Amino acid sequence: MNRLDRYLLGRFLTILVGCLVAIAVVFVAVDYVGAYRTAWSERSMADIRSYYLNSIPYILSLVSPIAVLLASMFTVAGFARRLELAAMFGAGRPLWRVLLPIWVACIAYSGAWVWISDEILPRSNHERLRIRPPKKNVAFTESPYRMDFAVKTGNDGILFFRDYSGPTSSGTQTVFSRNARSGKLAERIDARSAHWSDSVWLFRQGIRRVFDTSGRMESCTAFDSIRVKIPDAKPQDLITKKQYPDEMTYAEIQEKISALRKAGEPVNAWEAEAEFKRSGPWVTAIVSLLGTALAALVGRRGQALAFGVGIFLAFCFYVSVRAGLALGHAGQLDALQSAWAPHVFFFLLGSVFLWRASRT
Repeated sequence: MNRLDRYLLGRFLTILVGCLVAIAVVFVAVDYVGAYRTAWSERSMADIRSYYLNSIPYILSLVSPIAVLLASMFTVAGFARRLELAAMFGAGRPLWRVLLPIWVACIAYSGAWVWISDEILPRSNHERLRIRPPKKNVAFTESPYRMDFAVKTGNDGILFFRDYSGPTSSGTQTVFSRNARSGKLAERIDARSAHWSDSVWLFRQGIRRVFDTSGRMESCTAFDSIRVKIPDAKPQDLITKKQYPDEMTYAEIQEKISALRKAGEPVNAWEAEAEFKRSGPWVTAIVSLLGTALAALVGRRGQALAFGVGIFLAFCFYVSVRAGLALGHAGQLDALQSAWAPHVFFFLLGSVFLWRASRT
């Protein structure tokens, strides 16, 4: 990195930090004023302070694309207005090489958000949603009570409850069956009730049957209580206490999807959210390409129009991402298409702007 790269990058980062701070402050102020008479009227100042402190990562994740767009366009437009961009071209430096430091910085920034969205955001969002719960989303609302609830356990077991209660981690009229490698029934436990206790399931008042390799019953024993360790059957594997994707890591969402599949529940919305958690941070990098290419394309002429077009394209990008996510929730698109199709389209659009700018 030479002096010119450091000069360009310094201008960009200064404007980016200013945009992030300004937009975040306005975001918090508007939210506080709007919620003052409703959400905060009966809350303590400690809860309000904790809410907004935990909201900072979430707010920054929301405003980063527009902040990067503005910083990119302000930086390149400023260089064009002061004829510094023309001087760089005259020195034989191509457009892509001039803009490379901004792109590298935005790719690094997006990569940092990949880590933040999986390590910091879930915990901060969990606390934020605890203090101020959102409106219920039907796609993610899961009842903690189930009837005729069956789930596959391990590679060869099935656990069934006539009635299951998530809050108490217990169920009635419970059946656990396990097959041998041959596929024939190896064991079956019928119990009046079952309760999760000390990392095992405690079955009460039932009968345990054991079968030989040919499938014939070897023994039938009545019991008052019996403790059984069942793989992949912890209460959190059956019904998670976390209801929203924003408060879960990518691994936790995958576990949720696996548990819902075992229970025969639809998983379209959760698969779309899992893929969106991977694709979301890269919106910022693509927006930087759009902003720099558009500002370079118009040069010194029509900069006001370029800013308007840039904001419009950013809005279209946001709408297309949310529309793709909605189509993924509905199962109209698979998770990969719903999360990445807008990214591909706007990356190609930014590449076209860059190609046109490099030829003018």
